[in-house]
Amino acid sequence: MWSDDDARFVARFEAAALGHHEFGHREHLRVAWLYLQRHALEEALGAVRRGLRRISAAHGDPERYDEALTRAWVELVAEAMAGNGGGDFSTLLAAHPELLERETGTRRATLRTP
Repeated sequence: MWSDDDARFVARFEAAALGHHEFGHREHLRVAWLYLQRHALEEALGAVRRGLRRISAAHGDPERYDEALTRAWVELVAEAMAGNGGGDFSTLLAAHPELLERETGTRRATLRTP
């Protein structure tokens, strides 16, 4: 269940209203976690993809979006959630500190890139 803060965060994400200083790595993970709570993997990935593309365009850098990294991170969060027993976001990160290491997603994306 999303809190009011989660709902506001997602609404700002979907409206591309988050500034660079408000949307770092942790926030990327949070948005994946939130969508994965309500949607199957591919649906969540689509929602994250659309939001990230809007944010990249709103920030004047539409080429910044990276499909391989986005897929890698959404999958990594989904895998961590599967073993987390439904805990909250902080609990998920505490149980899976590797999610906070940017290299984790880069390694995963690199394995998928031909």
